[in-house]
Amino acid sequence: MSNHSDFIRSMVAAAITAPSGGNNQPWRFYSDAGSLYVVNDRSRASSPTLDVGERATYAALGAAVECICVASAGAGRTANVRWLPVAEDPRIAAKIDFSDSPGGPSDAALSSYIDARLTNRRPGRPEPIAADQLAALRDAAAARGGQMHVCGDQARFDELAEILGVSDGLRMFSAALHGEMMSELRWTRKDVETTRDGIDLATLEISGGQRQMIKMMRRFGVARFMGKLGAGKAFIAGARQLLAASSAFAVVTVPGHGLADYLQGGRAMQRVWLTATSLGLSFQPLAAVTYLFMRVRFFGGEGLPPASVETLRRLLDRFDRLFPEIDHDHGHVLYFRLAHAEPATARSLRRPVEAVLAEGPPPRP
Repeated sequence: MSNHSDFIRSMVAAAITAPSGGNNQPWRFYSDAGSLYVVNDRSRASSPTLDVGERATYAALGAAVECICVASAGAGRTANVRWLPVAEDPRIAAKIDFSDSPGGPSDAALSSYIDARLTNRRPGRPEPIAADQLAALRDAAAARGGQMHVCGDQARFDELAEILGVSDGLRMFSAALHGEMMSELRWTRKDVETTRDGIDLATLEISGGQRQMIKMMRRFGVARFMGKLGAGKAFIAGARQLLAASSAFAVVTVPGHGLADYLQGGRAMQRVWLTATSLGLSFQPLAAVTYLFMRVRFFGGEGLPPASVETLRRLLDRFDRLFPEIDHDHGHVLYFRLAHAEPATARSLRRPVEAVLAEGPPPRP
């Protein structure tokens, strides 16, 4: 195997560590004439209700591109990104060429945190985040054309908890959303190791009793019955407990809401996440509510029951009042919580490089 092939494999190995909705890993990579293509693998689509117009997919592809750029700098080279999609093939997200000139020092410094970055759902200590750390996180978003907006006000966390809790309840008690969520979960170690995708129950950091409750509610009939008994209040209580154990709730946004905006937003999101990792902060994405709100704001709630759309509109109005500085035309790439927490006890697996990398140009659609 040539040195160039080894280098390309190392770039793809970095790329596949990127986060994706439900850990569905919606990517293929093609190495052709020195270039690396990052392609939307539509066969990996797993949650059409949340993946609004493929925005979540393209955010994941953008995050994969950011990993490549950072890893390239760590290897002493520069990744030059040409953003696509092109009209001829909208699946192609980016074409990346590499030069021998050293990458930026800030990229190189982040490269050692690519493998360390993960989702940490453990509760933390509600200690404030230092001003210089917040500045570093905001700078990370800005470096990729995004913005990070932060709420560290415990008084506003009660309002956020209701918004998050009610939206989580909608996901559990709506047939389509419930089915998509349950399909993402991996229930046994065998499932985890066989598929190497989806959400490993161990990464949820929940008790044995909570695990049994989720398994009971795997059947939508049971979930709907529990909802009628008032189980929705438990989601609000859980969100309140989660935020009480957090240092901040934050939003990464980009000035637009098209596919190209979400590619760039994925880069901004990943850079913030890598920076948080470098600062020793735990990071838990809250992606479902992010994209439910997008479906209502930009797509009129298409595909959701009318009652759910109305509830989400009210929640979105409340959310907007908490973040008045965010322009309503800006795309919300990710909501997340930051905390000072103990290390996560498990991490999601990824499919191997061999499963996602091919030689030659991307096939024609």
